[in-house]
Amino acid sequence: MGPPSASVQREANMKVVTREQSDPRPEHARHVCNVCGEPSEMTICDECSERLRVEALGRKKHEEQGDAWSHWE
Repeated sequence: MGPPSASVQREANMKVVTREQSDPRPEHARHVCNVCGEPSEMTICDECSERLRVEALGRKKHEEQGDAWSHWE
């Protein structure tokens, strides 16, 4: 085997440099609602939170009236 080529020697002399990766999204866009996936500062956005409360209240009313399984029909 002969001497290494110039490109092989240049590659051997190169250093590996880690690059910091910046996130191009603004800070507020990094957080999303766990329900709808829209950008939100909270785990569940206000709109989804309200919808979930209304649904839970509806189920509770059905349970109190004795027809708890009626929403499945």
